[in-house]
Amino acid sequence: MSPFVLSQGDSLKSAGINIEYFTINHHGLVGYLRASCQLKKYLADNEFDLIHAHYALSGWVALLTFSGIPVVVSLMGDDAYGTYNEKGKIILSSYFWIMLTKILQIFASQLIVKSNNIHETVWLKKKSSIIPNGIDMQLFDCNDKQSARKKLDLNLSGEYILFLGNPDETRKNIALAQKALDVIEKKDSFLPLFSLKHSDIPIYLSGSDMLLFTSTAEGSPNLIKEAMACNCPVVSTDVGDVKWVLGDTEGCFTTSFNSNEVAAKILLALEYAKTKNRTEGRKRIIELGLDAQSIAKRIIDVYRRVIS
Repeated sequence: MSPFVLSQGDSLKSAGINIEYFTINHHGLVGYLRASCQLKKYLADNEFDLIHAHYALSGWVALLTFSGIPVVVSLMGDDAYGTYNEKGKIILSSYFWIMLTKILQIFASQLIVKSNNIHETVWLKKKSSIIPNGIDMQLFDCNDKQSARKKLDLNLSGEYILFLGNPDETRKNIALAQKALDVIEKKDSFLPLFSLKHSDIPIYLSGSDMLLFTSTAEGSPNLIKEAMACNCPVVSTDVGDVKWVLGDTEGCFTTSFNSNEVAAKILLALEYAKTKNRTEGRKRIIELGLDAQSIAKRIIDVYRRVIS
């Protein structure tokens, strides 16, 4: 399962909610229909107050059981606004899935969306609550940069620009990152990583001078909040709720998709890391109530509305 689903489940358990997980291990439309049949059998043998489905297709799996159990659906991003190509345009096939998501809203008891830009795609807004994913503040803690580098066997006096994302996923837009680094001749500082264990991400954020995030579209990207929790300087494209999360935090910058502007912001972040080292991003996350415990309380409020 996605790390953020497990993390959210753990925070809800800590708040006294009894949770069972049902994973969908099939792909494609037929696979999801098979999963719905399996879930129907599972529900016949177990009693639940409600189902919380993550992602629109998972919501359909729950609804097509016709169990009568209320269904809360978390819309994650591309299920609501579509998949983007390298030019920042929605691909044609996405419109079918967007339509399914809009129809889903009729039958779902409540919707949870991660950011305002996802909320804007919802047409039954009375059912929708904006609740970003919360951050496990114990896991994403501020480690000393030098200690982190020793553990990672990185050069203690080196310069590291961290990029976490699948280079083959168009939306992550690694091409923009590479182009910007070419402008300022910082390719030797680039640290692109993929398939890290979620538990390993904090130490890389602690050991790096900055996080570079160049996605073409997002809802409420967890990685930005995780970097903030680790007090890591950030340069990010202005997508989803990033500008709101960063706020006026020194050492954190939003940028357009212009490679020259991205390059200029990278230099500002590196200068900040050199002179002031770490940001006060963690303080910002706490002020916004984006820690896992605060978010769990807001989700439980949605559950209570549904059950009542």
